[in-house]
Amino acid sequence: MLSDIADFKNTMSKGGKKWYITFIDDYSRYIKVYLFKSKDEAEEMFLKYKAEVENQLDRKIKRLRSDKGGNMIPIP
Repeated sequence: MLSDIADFKNTMSKGGKKWYITFIDDYSRYIKVYLFKSKDEAEEMFLKYKAEVENQLDRKIKRLRSDKGGNMIPIP
């Protein structure tokens, strides 16, 4: 699974969200995008994604890859 986090630069969504995080499944290429207000919410978004995927597929996430561009928050 690949993940990346970024901001909208000078733009904000209708709901006041400024950041987004993407999760891409390596096998199926399924993409999920979450919008949030603060970069601090990235871990919460991962845990939400993890719970959704593991409940739906009855499988565990084995690996999480990122571009290591300094934007990613370490997730336990």
